[in-house]
Amino acid sequence: MERSEGGGRLKDATKLKGQRFVLLRNVENLSPSQKERVDWILESHKEIGIVYGLKESLRDTWDYDSGYDAANHLLDWLITAERTGISALRDIIKVVDNHFSEILNWFRSKMNNGVMEGMNSVIQAVKRRARGYRDWRNLRTMCYLRGSGLC
Repeated sequence: MERSEGGGRLKDATKLKGQRFVLLRNVENLSPSQKERVDWILESHKEIGIVYGLKESLRDTWDYDSGYDAANHLLDWLITAERTGISALRDIIKVVDNHFSEILNWFRSKMNNGVMEGMNSVIQAVKRRARGYRDWRNLRTMCYLRGSGLC
């Protein structure tokens, strides 16, 4: 991290405080003032700029039409991320590498687990509302009723 005038690393850290979620947002969803903040961060902190570029490049994986092109892109991404030598990337490199084939499954099936996550949230809401059930049948019945839209 570069030193700035009058305060050094502490001043830089203070300016960066609270900017995490701006960096995590999609570029197209940033307001003009947020874009300015992101541009300042990327220009003044080289390592953050590299990681941000890799984040955006990883997002681009979903723009490919074929699994073959996406696989090539992911391989290039893994090689590039590894070559940066940034230790903070080790975990995400490991996750992408370990789940490489599962990531590419989406290009074959175009399916995700959104419906299951929605059903799970309904079940969790039913459980929280009742603060517990005596047996499985009562919970199942309430989940069916809630999921059907009858109540």
